[in-house]
Amino acid sequence: MALVGLSRHADVPTDVSTTRMDLERGRPAPVPEGDPLLRTVQRLTDSQERVTEALIASQDQLAALRALIGVPINSLDDNSALELMLTEALELTNSDGAVLVRGGLVMEVGAGAQLVELRQRLTCGKGLRRSEPHPVELSDGPAVVAVLGEGARPGCLGFARRSGARYSTGDLQLIDAVVAAINTLMSLTDLHRRSVQRAAIDREHQLASNLAQAILPTAPPSLAGVEVFAASIPASLAGGDFIVFEVLDGVLWFAVGDVAGKGLPAAIVMTRAVSATRVAFHTHADDDPAAALGAVGDELFDYLSGVGLFVTMALGSYRPGSGIVHLANAGHSPLLSVAGGVTRVVPPSMPPIGVVRAIRGRTQRLPLGPNDLLVLGSDGLAEQENADGELYGYDRLRCRVEQWAHLTVNELGDGLMNDVDDHAGGALASDDRTLVVLGEARVAR
Repeated sequence: MALVGLSRHADVPTDVSTTRMDLERGRPAPVPEGDPLLRTVQRLTDSQERVTEALIASQDQLAALRALIGVPINSLDDNSALELMLTEALELTNSDGAVLVRGGLVMEVGAGAQLVELRQRLTCGKGLRRSEPHPVELSDGPAVVAVLGEGARPGCLGFARRSGARYSTGDLQLIDAVVAAINTLMSLTDLHRRSVQRAAIDREHQLASNLAQAILPTAPPSLAGVEVFAASIPASLAGGDFIVFEVLDGVLWFAVGDVAGKGLPAAIVMTRAVSATRVAFHTHADDDPAAALGAVGDELFDYLSGVGLFVTMALGSYRPGSGIVHLANAGHSPLLSVAGGVTRVVPPSMPPIGVVRAIRGRTQRLPLGPNDLLVLGSDGLAEQENADGELYGYDRLRCRVEQWAHLTVNELGDGLMNDVDDHAGGALASDDRTLVVLGEARVAR
């Protein structure tokens, strides 16, 4: 409209129509000297072209930024995703090369002699004054460096141009976005690698736990005149509870123990305790379990002191038909003796193993005639909680033993284990659960 109006003025040149046609075709028109209005039109046209170029460049940057954050991370086991992200960042920042240094990793993308100088700067930390991206000068052109990550494994990142304009404020903002994206990717990679390492450790723990559990008896021993129930359920992969049986010269040796704690560390201590107990069975008189238990303590004391653990254990022997069980108790519970229709708790006769060096306890003589029982459990039975935090309890355990004392040994053992499980009602095991029941062979009445 302004050009149409101009044609009415006498001082407008006769070639205005030509000028208008040139403008409409997108060609800059010659501006007569001294014509301020047409010079203004020329400046507006030039500004429009610059805005258009800026918009195009902005759209290109947006496309490159989308490509950067859209880098696939299907595999975090290698550095391929990180290398691809750096490659996308070169286009976004209009750089010729980039260098990333983190720990023992040095990654370069692009080309140019300036990358050698940039790598040297980043490796020695030269020029890294602050975490946000900031420009530095290389001998072959401009560059930008920034600190990557935080904590124990920081790194650094640099971009370089062989020539051309220095990095602008807008460039630094884009590089800041690149740094944030790379930080996120490296965090994901670190998490993935730690997960893989934990999985490998878990597999090793599983194998070690399986080996530890393998030394425990898979079934009670068979000896005429005695009936034995035995069960042990670890709270995790492997537990610290253990059962040991040996039949030597017609005598049943047995031990029930509990290593303080649970899981793999307790299972490792348990394997040593089982080995020491088997040796003690073979080297002591069957009427002196206290001496055998003292020998186990002597064998394990230094080791237990070193790892800061202790072991409770009941160790005994029984010759079928003798009517007597010889037993030594190193701080273990629950132990219940059912004799003559009366149930009583068997108290400790010495401290737990690993608490006092060279301790000697005493051997207890407990009756085990017809219809008598000896019940040896672990605290995981009485201390099992339900969903409301209520314990199964020692009193309930004793009550059940009295209630079911007329059953066979196997029936009583199964009943106790099931009753504790029913009390838990699906709640996680509070601790390892172990139970051994001894009695003369009999049938249910």
